[in-house]
Amino acid sequence: MAAVYSFVILLLIGFGEAYYYNDNLSQVLLQKEKEKNLELVTWCTTSVLEQEKCEKLAKAVMQDKGLFGDDYREIACKRAFDTEDCMIWVDQGEATLLALDAGEVYIAGRYHSLVPIAQELYGNGEPYQYSVAVVRKGSLPSVQPSTGLHGLRGARACFPGVGALAGWVMPVHILMQEGGLKITDCNNHIKSAVDYFGDSCAPNSLKDIYNPIGDNPDKLCKLCSGGAGIRCTLADPYAGYEGALKCLVDNNSGDIAFVRDTTIQHALLSHKILGGVSEDSFELICRDGSRAPVTSWEKCNWGRIPADAVVTSSAASQEQRKSYQNLLQKMVQLYGEPNPSNKNPNNTFGQQNRDQYGNPFSSTERDSYDTYDPYRRNRFNYDDKQDNDENSFSMFFSQPPYADLIFSDAAVRLKPLAHSKRSAETIAGPALLRAARIVSCDAPQASYYVAPDPEFLSHSYRTYIMGHVLAITLFMVVLMQ
Repeated sequence: MAAVYSFVILLLIGFGEAYYYNDNLSQVLLQKEKEKNLELVTWCTTSVLEQEKCEKLAKAVMQDKGLFGDDYREIACKRAFDTEDCMIWVDQGEATLLALDAGEVYIAGRYHSLVPIAQELYGNGEPYQYSVAVVRKGSLPSVQPSTGLHGLRGARACFPGVGALAGWVMPVHILMQEGGLKITDCNNHIKSAVDYFGDSCAPNSLKDIYNPIGDNPDKLCKLCSGGAGIRCTLADPYAGYEGALKCLVDNNSGDIAFVRDTTIQHALLSHKILGGVSEDSFELICRDGSRAPVTSWEKCNWGRIPADAVVTSSAASQEQRKSYQNLLQKMVQLYGEPNPSNKNPNNTFGQQNRDQYGNPFSSTERDSYDTYDPYRRNRFNYDDKQDNDENSFSMFFSQPPYADLIFSDAAVRLKPLAHSKRSAETIAGPALLRAARIVSCDAPQASYYVAPDPEFLSHSYRTYIMGHVLAITLFMVVLMQ
């Protein structure tokens, strides 16, 4: 019997040594893998223009490598067909970062377990925009304060895309509550919108994720203008918030466009995006059916919408997420000059861009950087052909007639976000999350699975195995007795 006990003790010692050896080895391998992964950040883009802007960003970061210090990461750019493909790539580890509309963050969390790490800020540092409804002045006479929004039934609508928070979720939700939009199919509110609106353009309304059994009518694609393969997709010329306004303006095709206040600032008030069309030809429809000038979005809107966000895979470790946030913050310091088309330029002390020593720039200090700007901010003139200068780059500027490439043109900086296991709630908050769930027919308690930290997972698994080994060994002792 003594020999048996000796055998068991040796067996336990052997398992223990093997466990701790493998544990240490796996930690070393994991650390090396993490160090390797920290070096390259792949940004997912969804168009040729976004890809070009991303490549300019990558080039600028490479040239300014010394200014990034320990926060430097090489950036690669990878183009997908649309945002859903990008979500899949980030989820599968084929891409690292992706910028999304706040409504798309909800989809990314629900279907792909992506989490936000940074959020755009606007104006004087506000993390929100407004959902607004734009019409040509004097159009849709059936919409009056006496009848409210019910007069929108049958209108030809221009949406930026199904799932967009300001341009789809909020309008459909408000019309369900206040405009007489009845629920035709709770599992597919595109059918409800088809019954309510006239011929419209709602990109992605035929996509599988929103068309689960393939029987959606193409009524919400009638006004879209893309050719074969891109019509009614996010590559359609009328897709996106800027595209929704184009849908309204071009050939008087649409009656109403659901966009954001920042879309009005950069696509309409700038007179550069829509062929010089004047804002005097348009007005806003308020929730009570009244009208207001297009600049009155703070008083005449359909809801306040959280800002866009940058997301990554929930499988990324805390260290990786922090490195991405540091990279983004350094990019803002170097290339985050606010767009001059902003209605409320970023002038508050807490939100100002800073020099390499962390000091905020004043208007006089900025002038001294005109001849030599170590942060590359002032190598261009916004009124000139900025993006044609290969030595200049600005995160929050898109060369007209385009807008909101990768980042919103209205953004003034990015705010790092703490780790959260409920990405949609982090961005949207309970009220807007409820609206998103109603529009997408989610259960009230829907939540998101977030993969555990890889280190925790590997440690837990090894502990689990070691526990089973010990249990089996003790069971053998009992049997031998």
